[in-house]
Amino acid sequence: MGCPFAELILNHPRVTIQNADNVLAGMCRESGYDANPRLRIVGLPPDAMHRLRDISSDEVETFTTSEVIVTKVSELKPRIYNAIFTCTTCGNTVEIAQPNELELIEPSECPDNGSGCGRSTSGRGSTRFDLRHSESTMIDNQWIEVQELPENVKPVLNRCD
Repeated sequence: MGCPFAELILNHPRVTIQNADNVLAGMCRESGYDANPRLRIVGLPPDAMHRLRDISSDEVETFTTSEVIVTKVSELKPRIYNAIFTCTTCGNTVEIAQPNELELIEPSECPDNGSGCGRSTSGRGSTRFDLRHSESTMIDNQWIEVQELPENVKPVLNRCD
């Protein structure tokens, strides 16, 4: 039987690493440090290694590794990860996770939860929302383009008949 934590990282990396980061941040706060630590994973087992062309839908949402050549690296750009909006009618704040860097998801209504006014952003008596940049969480975003190692590329054989 393997290590349960390692199995969780390999099979459910998003939630496991997020939980580990939260635990580390809590430990830092308890020790008086205002830090945002990130878990670093090293030493994956050999069965987590896949050739780039062999990565299939079975590996989606799992933690895998591959030896590749990096062919292109984008600029490092900030993006909103968690947006905080303020209702211009009542001043209530609304927090919305931003999973897609290409689109800003805005509130469609102010929640009627005791502190909000319940107004929609469309129609009569509507409200607007202002994005609070200073209170929103930003992350650095970067894309890389990779290709298979030359020694792992199958040669294409042309037959002459």
